[in-house]
Amino acid sequence: MRRTLSLWRHTAEIGHIGGLGGGIPALIDFASWLRTVPADHAVVIAGNHDRLLEKLGDKAVRKILKQSGATYLRDSSAVVGGLVFFGSPWSPSGGTGNRAFQSGAHAAGVASKASEALRKASSANIGDIEIDVLLTHCNCKEWEALSSKASFWAHGHFHDGTGTAEIIKGGCVSINVASTDMIYRPRNPPIVLDVPLSRGNALAN
Repeated sequence: MRRTLSLWRHTAEIGHIGGLGGGIPALIDFASWLRTVPADHAVVIAGNHDRLLEKLGDKAVRKILKQSGATYLRDSSAVVGGLVFFGSPWSPSGGTGNRAFQSGAHAAGVASKASEALRKASSANIGDIEIDVLLTHCNCKEWEALSSKASFWAHGHFHDGTGTAEIIKGGCVSINVASTDMIYRPRNPPIVLDVPLSRGNALAN
């Protein structure tokens, strides 16, 4: 049996508004805008342009986004609309000055802790738990260990690759869902993933 779920995800470049001088007021405006998105749920992660979110810290960002009802993930998991999500803003350092969330714990370390984080999301001790949707800022190789636990992997970072999809080892569907173009204009069309809710995941009841 399947049911329809309308879910909107944002895989970073949120705080690019902060980098342009918008600061907290712009983030509040973003949260207000999220309320207008025609979706049952919204899941948000940050990325390397989101220095404002990194500076504010998870608690403050979640407080601001709370008004929108969105779920903000940073190296953490959540059950949203009956689906298990794991989200992280981490990406490897590049050649630009946009380096938010690129220091500290690397993806490989985050991935090694993912199973424990997912277990904590469940009230039952059910051992290894799979991820329905993995959300990361980029699709770098460091995330491959965690993607093997996922059914779908949505990522961005590479703005010229939006819509690029492939099935990777383990059967995970990986797709670039970058919403902005090469000069950060939100011009790319939305990407729709049909994620079944009937897989029988222990957390999706």
